[in-house]
Amino acid sequence: MDTIATSRSTVPSRSRHRRLRDLLTDLSTRVPGPRRPAAEELVHRLEQGRLRAVVLGEANRGKSTLVNALLGRPVMPTGVVPVTTVITDVVHGDEDGLDVRFLDGSRREYGLGDLASLVTEDANPANQAGIASVTVRLRAPLLATGIELVDTPGIGSVFDHNTASAREAMRSMDVAVLVLTADAPMSSAERDLLAAAAGTSIRILCVLNKVDYLDEGDREQALAFVARNVKEALGAQIPIFACSAREPESPGLAALSTALLSGTDPTKDLVTSVAAAAIRLAAASLDDLAVAAATLAAEDEQSRKQLDRFRDRLARTTRRSDRITDRVESLSRGLLHDLDDTSAVTSARLRRQVDEILSAAFSGNLAQTPTPALEDEARALVADALRPGLDHWRDTGRRQLDDGLTGIADELSRDLETDLGDVRQAARDLIGLDLVLDAPRVSLPADHGFLHTLSPAPGQTELTARALRRRTPGVLGRRWIENRVRADARRLADAQVGRVRADLQERLTEATRVLARRCADQHAESLDRLGEAMRTAAAARSGRHDDVATTRTGLAADQAAVAGLIEALRELRAEFAPEGQR
Repeated sequence: MDTIATSRSTVPSRSRHRRLRDLLTDLSTRVPGPRRPAAEELVHRLEQGRLRAVVLGEANRGKSTLVNALLGRPVMPTGVVPVTTVITDVVHGDEDGLDVRFLDGSRREYGLGDLASLVTEDANPANQAGIASVTVRLRAPLLATGIELVDTPGIGSVFDHNTASAREAMRSMDVAVLVLTADAPMSSAERDLLAAAAGTSIRILCVLNKVDYLDEGDREQALAFVARNVKEALGAQIPIFACSAREPESPGLAALSTALLSGTDPTKDLVTSVAAAAIRLAAASLDDLAVAAATLAAEDEQSRKQLDRFRDRLARTTRRSDRITDRVESLSRGLLHDLDDTSAVTSARLRRQVDEILSAAFSGNLAQTPTPALEDEARALVADALRPGLDHWRDTGRRQLDDGLTGIADELSRDLETDLGDVRQAARDLIGLDLVLDAPRVSLPADHGFLHTLSPAPGQTELTARALRRRTPGVLGRRWIENRVRADARRLADAQVGRVRADLQERLTEATRVLARRCADQHAESLDRLGEAMRTAAAARSGRHDDVATTRTGLAADQAAVAGLIEALRELRAEFAPEGQR
């Protein structure tokens, strides 16, 4: 874009920036008390004037390495295990340094060299230091344009607090940069993450990292796979950049940097993003205000009885939501029972299969193998025979568990929808309020690989026995080896099926816990804010008549004002947003 065009487009952007600031300031005075900090945070984001590009992904996808590549210098700590444990903002600054904010509200400055001791899981496990956020200040061309890069912990990490921190960062992102890897192109969990990012960001860029692991044919296949899944998840195609974050000259990195800036006016994009967040906040606040107004307005006996019924239904539903964890665990036990059944069937099938292969081999190819090498070759044959069957069963089991968890999520959604039906109807009769409950989605945690132990190291006793078998002459020695290999093959099949089953059970347990928490959090968000609004209004109603009248007048004014602010915010956002985002 030339200089004249840039200067012309910036003027209306800045004008809308001021209009949005005025709307947000007004909104922060109108929303109920519990939502006020969120409104004030939007004002702060706008005043910062930086477009937040949040780098998201599952654990070990190379997010920190990608941030370093975009910065052109090794700033973020990296490693082969989950490293980042604290959200880290990287902004432009004339001098390198760290601004650290702690959970107790205190702040402190550090040198850039202290970063690893503050944000890594190894040095600050589970964020024991109580760090709320870390802001890195440094000079970098990309940052100088008004872009703020945000490095996040991995979602689906073995550390649950990392997932919580990453999802917290998503609440205030403007641009989402989703990092996938070519060696495991896209999981169902990453599709869910993509859909969640679409609901809270104005733009999404997708990075297929570690393409240096693949040849050209596999790379194209991985890109096609990701593109297909992205389109299915979003209903539209978004840019996908294939690169290796470890290689500074990777063409995909240059294209990604260009895409972060190309055709972008940071002021305009920031206005669009913050306005969208403000609309969501204002709409939720309208529900709270409507409930509070209805509570205050219940002056006659009939209205109060209706209000009491609404409160009772709300309380009953809240009590039912407390049993969500038990419900999820009960449903997941059914999946575990199915897993036990299939593991037994798989063990029996693999034992028969390996036995048949050994029978054919000992009377065929292995018949000519010298006795000293016979056992090693037979055991190698067993390993080669077991591995495909084990991999197939694990992949099948994972898909079945994933489908089962999706079914549980759907069933819970229907249960929660039924539970809320009475509350929704009562709210509609009382104040015309419609409650919305989105179906939670969950998949198995990220698959970080599984290694079959098909050639365990033998102990000294077994080594001695092997030596004796190799030296036993003739048919007796060969029969001894065959019987031993057959027996060990059966035990090995059972043991490896058990290991795969344990791996799947662990992943099922983790996914069950995540699903229960998401359902409970979502349910509580819908119910708790209504209950709080009712309690606050009920307390106000017990006061003096003139105070109640004043409060009712104030609530009515706030409702009208917030409704007007929503319309103004929508108009402002529509001036900049693409057609599909209006």
